[in-house]
Amino acid sequence: QRYRAAILDKLPPAIFILAAPRSGSTLLRVMLAGHPRLFAPPELYLASFHTMAERASALSGRQRGWAEGLLRAIMELFHCDLDRARAILARYEAAGWPIHRFYRRLQSWLSGRTLVDKTTTYPLSLQTLERIEATFQDARFIHLVRNPHASILSYLNSGLDAVYLPDAPFTRRQRAELIWLHANRNIRDFLARIPEERQMRLQFETLVQAPENELRRLTDFLGIDYDPALLDPYRGDRMIDGVHPESRMVGDPNFLRRTAIDPEAARAWLDAPLDAPLHPETRRLAAILLNTEHWTLNTVQASLSIPPRPQRTAAPLSFSQERLWFLARLRPDAPLYHMAAAVRLRGPFHLDAFRRSLDAIVARHAILRTAFEETDDGPIQRILPQRAIPIQETDLRHLPPDQRLPEARRLAQALAARPFDLTREPLLRVGLYRLDDHDHVIAVVMHHIISDGWSVSLFLRELEALYRTGGDPEAARLPSLPIQYADYAAWQREQLAGERLQRDLTFWRDHLADAPPLLQLPTDFPRPALKRTDAGIVAFHIPVELTQRLRTLAREAGATPFMAFWGAFATLLARYANQDDIVIGAAIANRTRPELEPLIGFFVNTLPLRLRLDDNPGFRDLLARTRDVAQAAFAHSETPFDLIVDALQPPRDLSHTPIFQVMFAYQNMLEGPRARDLGLEPIDLDPVDAPYDLALTLAEGDDGIAGQWLYDASLFRPDTIRRMTGHFLILLENLLAAPDRPIGYQPILTPGEMAQLAAWNDTAAPLPDGLIPDLIARQAQRRPDAPALTLGDHTLTYAQLDARANQFAHALLARGVQHEDIVAIHLLRGPELLTVILGVMRAGAAFLTLDPALPAERLRFMLEDSAARLVISDQSEDQRARRPDAQTLDVGRWTLDDFTHYGLRITPTDHWLLITDHSLSSFPTTPPSITLPPANAAYVIYTSGTTGQPKAAVLTHGALANFIADYARAFGLAPRDRMLQFASFAFDAALCESFMALVSGAELVFTPEPVRLNPDALTRFLEEEAITVALLPPTVLSRTRPPAAATLRAVIAAGEACAWDIVRAWSKGRDFFNGYGPTEATIGCAYHHVRLEDAQLARTAPIGKPIANARLHALSPHGMIQPVGVPGELHIGGLPVGRGYLHRPALTAERFIPDPFLRADGASTLGRIVPQPDSQSGVGKLPPLQGSEATGGGGPG
Repeated sequence: QRYRAAILDKLPPAIFILAAPRSGSTLLRVMLAGHPRLFAPPELYLASFHTMAERASALSGRQRGWAEGLLRAIMELFHCDLDRARAILARYEAAGWPIHRFYRRLQSWLSGRTLVDKTTTYPLSLQTLERIEATFQDARFIHLVRNPHASILSYLNSGLDAVYLPDAPFTRRQRAELIWLHANRNIRDFLARIPEERQMRLQFETLVQAPENELRRLTDFLGIDYDPALLDPYRGDRMIDGVHPESRMVGDPNFLRRTAIDPEAARAWLDAPLDAPLHPETRRLAAILLNTEHWTLNTVQASLSIPPRPQRTAAPLSFSQERLWFLARLRPDAPLYHMAAAVRLRGPFHLDAFRRSLDAIVARHAILRTAFEETDDGPIQRILPQRAIPIQETDLRHLPPDQRLPEARRLAQALAARPFDLTREPLLRVGLYRLDDHDHVIAVVMHHIISDGWSVSLFLRELEALYRTGGDPEAARLPSLPIQYADYAAWQREQLAGERLQRDLTFWRDHLADAPPLLQLPTDFPRPALKRTDAGIVAFHIPVELTQRLRTLAREAGATPFMAFWGAFATLLARYANQDDIVIGAAIANRTRPELEPLIGFFVNTLPLRLRLDDNPGFRDLLARTRDVAQAAFAHSETPFDLIVDALQPPRDLSHTPIFQVMFAYQNMLEGPRARDLGLEPIDLDPVDAPYDLALTLAEGDDGIAGQWLYDASLFRPDTIRRMTGHFLILLENLLAAPDRPIGYQPILTPGEMAQLAAWNDTAAPLPDGLIPDLIARQAQRRPDAPALTLGDHTLTYAQLDARANQFAHALLARGVQHEDIVAIHLLRGPELLTVILGVMRAGAAFLTLDPALPAERLRFMLEDSAARLVISDQSEDQRARRPDAQTLDVGRWTLDDFTHYGLRITPTDHWLLITDHSLSSFPTTPPSITLPPANAAYVIYTSGTTGQPKAAVLTHGALANFIADYARAFGLAPRDRMLQFASFAFDAALCESFMALVSGAELVFTPEPVRLNPDALTRFLEEEAITVALLPPTVLSRTRPPAAATLRAVIAAGEACAWDIVRAWSKGRDFFNGYGPTEATIGCAYHHVRLEDAQLARTAPIGKPIANARLHALSPHGMIQPVGVPGELHIGGLPVGRGYLHRPALTAERFIPDPFLRADGASTLGRIVPQPDSQSGVGKLPPLQGSEATGGGGPG
């Protein structure tokens, strides 16, 4: 009405060709363009909009091609080029002219000719047609009709999927028929209100077979003289050359494939029958619109209809039924594959009518009285005689009103959770719960082997229709059922065989070749060996504004909303699983034939849709990819999933479903029967089982999209799925905001998670007041006579340790050792080794420990690669550490009780130092006067080399002091403690043990070598030596019995992922910590005080939060921060990160990379490192509150 009020005077008459797309309207338009009294340009796309500005906005970007018809018209009228036409049109668009005003201006340019508007999108909107009638005075309408078979085939061959109804989640074939039906029904309904003298129906088949007769009829209708030029549509350009000289015509690019009107076009479709018969509604409308002469049912199509079987009591199983039969036999007592629904019915209730309604449904649908039997030839379904379905009635009126509905829901849930016996019918249960005299809840449960989602809604629809008529089938006017499900099952077995089946299976083999068998989603619990089906659901909502934006972007890319959401979901899964080859199952109704639509039964099929994302495409490009993949898959959609599995023969693994483990479903508002459309009020029931690891269902609604996750609760916790919801919504927003950005660079973290991760990484803390040599010296001053190092019966006090270390430092300096020279130490594990280490540090050099147990070749490599200035070794040791060009000078005897003797191997340098008999004991016991910068190298340590040649990491004094001070504080080290020294000094765990004890004034107790190798002896040693703190690898903890003595107050697991059974065994009566850190990050970068309740949050003991002045991020392969719960490469930043790899600048640049997460104030100038397997790092996982978890190895040592 507002639109009509805006038009003060109707526009002059115009002619509108109304036709469904692919009905031959371009041919008719070009014919009319040859008449001198008519102006018939290509598609104008005007009437669908209100203003020229709105039109310009809608027909921009990838849709701009649809604006060329009007440009071509302006070029014709003004005899101008394209640039001039664009300038003319731009003026009206910029001014925002109303469409009716521009129509008037356009008509004023025609020099008395009548405008012919042929735009094929107009009939898709009844509102647009009504707007045309309201705008033009006595407009005339030509309804061009084409045989629907021909239109559908033409549509399929033209690739118009992106243009017409792209949001419909149907196959291309179904969408083509829907377009024909929708457009012609709109035209019929619209023209029913138009006077007969202003409308004419024209049939395409007649037009091409008898063009002159039809065109004479048409000119008479239009009130113009007949002109022979109408019969020669290919003469002249008649605006068929497009807006560019080299381009094809605007409108139908197939038009120019012919050179004259072809009468055979009327019958060409007979040679290419469709793969399914038309829907009854399409047939009915075609019969009305077309003459019987041209409405001939294709005999090939008729033969494709499913015939009823003569013998109706027994039938084979469909392929889908056979799969469910097999799965149900594996777990007969489990409530697997149940379809359940509950509805609330308010108002008077008539139990007899309800019973009659149920009986009528069971009588109509034989599948509801079907049982399944095992025979020698395999399972069969047997249809049993009619019988009444028992109703489980419960009166809840005795309960308080507020408890009745929850109790009814609980009872319905219990009804759905009770297993079925497939060998006994009925496989249908009905519950009736009386809440009040006029308030009831009805629950319906069916086994999936006889039903699917469509069937459940269909059951409720028929139940309502029958109940409203008192249970009278005739009064309910339900559609007839020419066949039953058993007929379909038998027909499917016959059809899916031979060459056709092999073609389909070849497609699926190619489609899924080399696809990953398992989507490695991070799970909260270990995957059971036998897949469980414990179900959980999490619901969410996608706002309508976001939905509309995604729909627009999808339409521009020629994709449907299903394809767009599927692509976004695959992107999310790729980030979660760190995989770029994603296979997702998609459920399709699989009711491709009209006779299947009113049937209850198990028709749904599953298509494994595969997306490869290894090239990191933008979302816009990904939409085109999803379109191509989906269309190719839908063309083979009738291949049962079970046959695909049989053809591929994937490795059988009962812990997960084959081929895919994640499902996606998109429910369009145009789809089949829904309970929400009925007069019944749906009641949500929790799912009984979760067949897949994860399933996402999106359902369109008036206020956006309702989303639901169905997940395997034996794998995931609800909080994990709720976090996934947030990531999905953030990802959708970012994909729409930057559709050309590669998907791997799209953020998925919520603002709350960003703040949480920032808080976890807010570890700034004051540095220790001194470096390791200083901190130990202070303990020597405070507690000089306290025991520092103990091995067996021999103990070194703090004063002795301090003095001997100082003497050794002076001896090194006297021999020319300078800052950051590398001094290699080849000594057995014991007090003397630690004394030498401390002496090297106080001399300003960097120590490199060489384990005498290592092979000679490995030792030789380390010495040559490090270019160590000095090698310190016990003379009584094997000489395997000698470099071929090294010289050894005896420096005399150094007696510390009965400690062994030392020698110095001096490698050749520019200046030889000849050192004669000088006793080390002659050097001062006071510390040398040197300045030790925190950034100086403290030690060099080689990685294990498991992935190649060992490489030496260089770590600094400042980082070492920061780590030791933080760990010692966290574990509560104090002078009263006796700390176990267990690790080999070839691993940095030994430094952790040693320095934590010494900077705290505790006693470090060395484990004798025989004890280290004997679990029982280790237990006794812990008890007898009254060890209070021990750092041990989980491998050692797992095979060692915890000591019974209560003296052991703290255990630190490090070096590997720590299983919960270890925590349970060793945490009784003591604190249990888990430490983590790669070699390159100064021993450790994280720790966690583990509690048994943490087992609910992580599959292995968490590694916790970063230490002081450290930052941890789990990053995707593209360097994006992974959110809580999502694995990624653990990147370490801040003070713990070392200086790099010794003599390996290229490798250092590759692994020690700039930290993009540093604040602008430059709080830390060190880089971050990508830990490699050499350094025992693992994949990081950040559960809530507890920090991070390493699912691989890693840790001090």
